[in-house]
Amino acid sequence: MRKSGDSIVLYSHEGREILPRDIDREKLLLYVSYFDDIYFEEEIIEDSVKLRVEETDPFFKFVIKTSDVKNFNFSIYPLYMPDGKKDVFFGGLKIKEDSRIYKVNYIFLDLILQDIDYFLAE
Repeated sequence: MRKSGDSIVLYSHEGREILPRDIDREKLLLYVSYFDDIYFEEEIIEDSVKLRVEETDPFFKFVIKTSDVKNFNFSIYPLYMPDGKKDVFFGGLKIKEDSRIYKVNYIFLDLILQDIDYFLAE
Protein backbone atom coordinates (compact mmCIF):
# COMPACT_ATOMS: atom_id res chain seq x y z
CA MET A 1 0.00 0.00 0.00
CA ARG A 2 1.04 3.58 -0.56
CA LYS A 3 -0.26 6.78 0.96
CA SER A 4 -0.95 9.37 -1.70
CA GLY A 5 -2.17 12.65 -0.23
CA ASP A 6 -5.22 11.83 1.87
CA SER A 7 -5.85 8.47 0.21
CA ILE A 8 -4.24 5.06 0.49
CA VAL A 9 -3.62 3.00 -2.63
CA LEU A 10 -3.47 -0.78 -2.30
CA TYR A 11 -1.49 -2.93 -4.73
CA SER A 12 -1.58 -6.65 -5.47
CA HIS A 13 1.53 -8.78 -4.93
CA GLU A 14 2.21 -8.33 -8.66
CA GLY A 15 2.19 -4.53 -8.31
CA ARG A 16 -1.22 -3.84 -9.88
CA GLU A 17 -3.39 -1.20 -8.23
CA ILE A 18 -6.51 -2.66 -6.67
CA LEU A 19 -9.58 -0.60 -7.50
CA PRO A 20 -11.18 1.28 -4.57
CA ARG A 21 -14.50 -0.50 -5.17
CA ASP A 22 -12.76 -3.83 -4.44
CA ILE A 23 -11.27 -2.68 -1.12
CA ASP A 24 -12.82 -2.78 2.33
CA ARG A 25 -11.86 0.80 3.21
CA GLU A 26 -12.58 0.39 6.94
CA LYS A 27 -10.17 -2.53 7.20
CA LEU A 28 -7.54 -0.64 5.26
CA LEU A 29 -7.74 2.43 7.51
CA LEU A 30 -7.79 0.29 10.63
CA TYR A 31 -4.72 -1.59 9.41
CA VAL A 32 -2.75 1.61 8.83
CA SER A 33 -3.55 2.73 12.37
CA TYR A 34 -1.86 -0.42 13.79
CA PHE A 35 1.58 0.94 12.88
CA ASP A 36 1.15 3.73 15.42
CA ASP A 37 1.22 1.33 18.37
CA ILE A 38 3.95 -1.29 18.03
CA TYR A 39 5.83 -1.49 21.30
CA PHE A 40 8.72 -3.69 22.22
CA GLU A 41 9.23 -5.26 25.63
CA GLU A 42 12.99 -5.02 25.61
CA GLU A 43 16.02 -5.11 23.41
CA ILE A 44 17.41 -8.62 23.23
CA ILE A 45 21.02 -8.48 24.39
CA GLU A 46 21.76 -12.13 25.19
CA ASP A 47 24.28 -13.29 22.60
CA SER A 48 22.92 -16.85 22.31
CA VAL A 49 19.42 -15.54 21.52
CA LYS A 50 20.76 -12.99 19.04
CA LEU A 51 22.85 -15.65 17.31
CA ARG A 52 19.88 -18.01 17.04
CA VAL A 53 17.75 -15.24 15.50
CA GLU A 54 20.47 -14.31 13.02
CA GLU A 55 20.84 -17.96 11.95
CA THR A 56 17.08 -18.42 11.48
CA ASP A 57 14.99 -17.40 8.50
CA PRO A 58 12.36 -14.82 9.36
CA PHE A 59 8.77 -15.97 9.04
CA PHE A 60 7.58 -12.54 7.93
CA LYS A 61 9.18 -9.56 6.18
CA PHE A 62 7.81 -6.18 5.27
CA VAL A 63 9.16 -2.87 4.02
CA ILE A 64 8.05 0.61 4.98
CA LYS A 65 9.06 3.35 2.56
CA THR A 66 8.69 6.84 3.96
CA SER A 67 7.56 9.85 1.96
CA ASP A 68 11.19 11.01 1.79
CA VAL A 69 12.03 7.67 0.12
CA LYS A 70 13.79 5.98 3.03
CA ASN A 71 13.26 2.22 3.22
CA PHE A 72 12.93 0.35 6.49
CA ASN A 73 13.10 -3.43 6.14
CA PHE A 74 11.57 -5.33 9.05
CA SER A 75 11.91 -9.05 9.70
CA ILE A 76 10.09 -11.04 12.35
CA TYR A 77 11.68 -14.15 13.84
CA PRO A 78 10.48 -16.81 16.22
CA LEU A 79 11.84 -16.69 19.76
CA TYR A 80 12.27 -19.74 21.98
CA MET A 81 11.70 -20.57 25.61
CA PRO A 82 14.55 -21.96 27.77
CA ASP A 83 13.12 -25.48 27.22
CA GLY A 84 13.54 -25.09 23.42
CA LYS A 85 9.86 -24.67 22.56
CA LYS A 86 8.75 -21.71 20.46
CA ASP A 87 7.58 -18.74 22.48
CA VAL A 88 3.90 -18.30 21.62
CA PHE A 89 3.71 -14.81 23.10
CA PHE A 90 6.81 -13.05 21.76
CA GLY A 91 8.73 -12.73 18.52
CA GLY A 92 11.96 -11.02 17.59
CA LEU A 93 11.74 -7.93 15.41
CA LYS A 94 14.84 -6.84 13.54
CA ILE A 95 15.21 -3.75 11.40
CA LYS A 96 17.67 -4.51 8.61
CA GLU A 97 19.35 -1.14 8.93
CA ASP A 98 19.95 -1.75 12.65
CA SER A 99 21.78 -4.63 14.34
CA ARG A 100 19.49 -4.65 17.37
CA ILE A 101 16.74 -7.21 17.92
CA TYR A 102 13.61 -6.33 19.86
CA LYS A 103 11.33 -8.62 21.83
CA VAL A 104 7.80 -7.80 20.63
CA ASN A 105 4.52 -9.23 21.88
CA TYR A 106 2.61 -11.01 19.10
CA ILE A 107 -0.49 -9.04 20.17
CA PHE A 108 1.05 -6.09 18.33
CA LEU A 109 2.47 -8.10 15.43
CA ASP A 110 -0.60 -10.24 14.69
CA LEU A 111 -2.50 -7.14 13.66
CA ILE A 112 -0.03 -6.26 10.90
CA LEU A 113 0.58 -9.80 9.59
CA GLN A 114 -2.30 -9.71 7.12
CA ASP A 115 -2.50 -11.17 3.64
CA ILE A 116 -3.87 -9.10 0.75
CA ASP A 117 -7.22 -10.95 0.94
CA TYR A 118 -7.89 -9.29 4.30
CA PHE A 119 -8.38 -5.93 2.56
CA LEU A 120 -10.65 -7.05 -0.24
CA ALA A 121 -14.36 -6.30 -0.13
CA GLU A 122 -16.65 -9.30 -0.17
